[in-house]
Amino acid sequence: MSDVVFILGAGASVDAGAPVMGDFLERAQRLLVTRKVEDKREHFERVFLAISKLQVVHSKAQLDLNNIESIFTAFELAKIIGHLPGFDSSRKISALIESFKEVIVATLEQT
Repeated sequence: MSDVVFILGAGASVDAGAPVMGDFLERAQRLLVTRKVEDKREHFERVFLAISKLQVVHSKAQLDLNNIESIFTAFELAKIIGHLPGFDSSRKISALIESFKEVIVATLEQT
């Protein structure tokens, strides 16, 4: 086994076409609109519906709705408190979090 360790920053895969934080959701939305993720459509639609529902809390909180880390944190907090606008059960919030993971993987795979 080698003693060499490579540490890559978040933008290390940009040259390969992977999205960065600033355009991740935009690129995911484009994949949905252009029908390149039809097998994951339900997950994409669920995530973008939830993000649109977060507009309600956006005015009362500092929440960057274009940042996937902020969105993921909001979904995880919603799971803890058991409430997210438009998602009336912890089961639906858990499904949303799984859908968000699917969106992230599919977006990376497609780009």
